[in-house]
Amino acid sequence: MYSAAVLACALLLLAPPFAAAQQSVREADGGGITQLVLAIGKATETGDGNALRALTTATVATAALSEFVQSLTFPRATRSAVKERDRAANANGGVRLLLETFTDRNAEGRVASWRLDVEPGGAPGAWVITGIERLTIVNGLFRLALDTATEYDVHNLVVTAPDLTLTLPSGSAFASKTPDGTTALVLLGRGRMEFSPNQEAERGQVRIFSGGEVLGTAFDSVFIRLNPAEFDSRIAAGSLKAHPADAGRLRLAELSDRSQRSEHLRLVARAVGE
Repeated sequence: MYSAAVLACALLLLAPPFAAAQQSVREADGGGITQLVLAIGKATETGDGNALRALTTATVATAALSEFVQSLTFPRATRSAVKERDRAANANGGVRLLLETFTDRNAEGRVASWRLDVEPGGAPGAWVITGIERLTIVNGLFRLALDTATEYDVHNLVVTAPDLTLTLPSGSAFASKTPDGTTALVLLGRGRMEFSPNQEAERGQVRIFSGGEVLGTAFDSVFIRLNPAEFDSRIAAGSLKAHPADAGRLRLAELSDRSQRSEHLRLVARAVGE
């Protein structure tokens, strides 16, 4: 208790100078750092690698600069965003920035965070990048959307996952695809979902909730998220037959897709998916 109180007092004592230092960093650049971030965003938007290199000095490591330029400008992104998340004074008398970047190419998104050391440049009010370090990167982000051209007739579809079974004797299905394959299905029709856990503790919870060891419920529509690499092993080849989509059922599937992603049936995605 005593040590916690001391720590709290120390933080309170340190907070004003730290806040003042941060404010000083933000005021000292005269808006030049903000203009630098905007210039990075513009070069990313236009896919102009040379413009991005022009914002750096010879002190930037070649490999780090190459990765920075490649990640942001090649190939040119269809959508992009560059955001400053934090800044602080660095040991060399300049400023250290934390940037987050987003690029979208062919419906695949990439999010990365970068640490940039910057300092005033040759031109009045200009700032330049003197050091670059990539901190994190996440690839393979896709905005899921149903295939509007293709619908599938369902015949005796059974989808199994640990503790979970989905059964749809007949109905319709619409798929969402990525370059790696089908990653989601929306099923329409009178089906049944059964949850039957193997662990005794979970079976006990199911018994308390439902009075039996199997929790079952009927559904009219359901959203399933799948790992594309497991689609063929999860979905029997003869259970889905493709044909041109019906506009009315597609509309129903899109409504189901949007609503059920945020409802409890998203549990199906976690059970069946990655």
